[in-house]
Amino acid sequence: MAFTRREFLLSTAAAAMLPNAALGMEKPLNVVLVFCDDLGYGDIAVYGGANPTPNLTRFAAEGMRFTNLDSANPVCSPSRASLLTGRYPTRVGVPRVLFPKDVDGLNLDEVTLADMMK
Repeated sequence: MAFTRREFLLSTAAAAMLPNAALGMEKPLNVVLVFCDDLGYGDIAVYGGANPTPNLTRFAAEGMRFTNLDSANPVCSPSRASLLTGRYPTRVGVPRVLFPKDVDGLNLDEVTLADMMK
């Protein structure tokens, strides 16, 4: 089944909001999302790369692996804004890389993955 980015974010948030008993769990659900800049698909060992990445390999073995994804932008700020909101970076006000002295950025009214999961 193929999901849009927004459908994935909504389903993840919905699962996180379910009572633990409904999921058959005693502990709260933990979500660890590893999002790296300048990392290619084949750069880490679990995806066939030559670089040893034992911790990421263990994460992959114990968790869920995503193998068919696209990034909304090839640079950090826009791709992170898209991941957080499920929307295109331009639509959320982050069409380019942001720097520390920039005064613009993600609109505070945007609903983010963190908002949905809190």
